[in-house]
This record gives sequence, structure tokens and C-alpha cells, in this order.
Amino acid sequence: MQIFHGSVAHRVLLYGYSNARAKSMKSVLLDKKQFDQLMDTNSIADILSLLDKTPYKEDIVATGLKFSGIKQLEFALGKNYARAAKKILKIAPPEAKQTLLAILNRQDVHNLKTILLAKHLKQ
Repeated sequence: MQIFHGSVAHRVLLYGYSNARAKSMKSVLLDKKQFDQLMDTNSIADILSLLDKTPYKEDIVATGLKFSGIKQLEFALGKNYARAAKKILKIAPPEAKQTLLAILNRQDVHNLKTILLAKHLKQ
């Protein structure tokens, strides 16, 4: 069994399932047409309306009970991202979790920088 542990076959078995699950998650991402529609919007209400027709609907509705406008959009997108990240970590093999956590933490830092830059530009 020791020979099998480091082999290509072992890696295929170890990562094949999580890779297939992660690739299937791509199907719920927005496509180019949807991005173009979002770019052509004139208000946050229009963005929320467009996202309400996508897999983001669940989060748009859930956050609409407490928030509105830009806060609703921000919290809905954050909630959706957190759920996706949690799912990816759940399906990942134990050997990959540390690497995935590092990637997700890096993304969090990038998101925080974006928020701080946006707040700075509003001043």
C-alpha cells in the first residue's frame, strides 16, 4: 500500500471527487451576458433585481429582511461567498485544507482592501 500512497492513481482518487464537485459549482457562476447586464445597470435596486434571477436569489431574499440597498447587496454577496467557501472546504481532502484556507484568507484580505479603498474614495 505504501507504493500506492504517493502515486498518480492515489492523487486521482484523493482529488477526483472534490475536483468534480468544485467544477460543478462553476455552473452557478454568472456568465458574460449576466455580467454585461450588471454593468449596464444604473442603480443598486437594478443590480438586486438582476441578481434575484440568479442563484444569488436565496441570499438576496434572506438579507432583504434586515437590509436594503448597498448594505443588502454587500451582505448577500458575502453570505453567498461564505457558503461557497465552506462547501469547498467541506468537500476538500484533508491534505488540501491548509492550502485552501490560505487561498481563502488571501481572498478575504483582497476583499478587505477593496472595501477600505471604496470607503477612502467616498471621502
